[in-house]
Amino acid sequence: MGHFRRYSRESLSRVLETAGFRLKLITHFNSLLFPLNVLDVLVDKFRGEVHDGNCYPQFNPLLNSLLRYIFALERFLIPRPGFPWGRSLLAVALKKTDR
Repeated sequence: MGHFRRYSRESLSRVLETAGFRLKLITHFNSLLFPLNVLDVLVDKFRGEVHDGNCYPQFNPLLNSLLRYIFALERFLIPRPGFPWGRSLLAVALKKTDR
C-alpha cells in the first residue's frame, strides 16, 4: 500500500506492449474536471498539515452532485475522440496470442 506510479500515455503504452499486450485504446479521463484538480493541487500546497479534520472536506451536496454529473459525462466521450489531457489514463488492451 502507498505505492503508485505516474504514467504518460507513451510510457503506459510501452509497458503494456512490452508485457505482450496489443493496445486497443488509450486515453486520458477525468479531463472535464482537470482544471479543478489543478486548483486542488495548488491549494494543497498552502493548506498546511493534513489531518482527519481537513483531509476530506465536506462539500455542499448540490455542488457534489453537479461535479459527479460532469464526471459522468465523460463516459460518452472517452472512445470518441478521447482526451489529450486528464487526471488519469484509461487503457484497453488484449493479450497477444502466439498463433
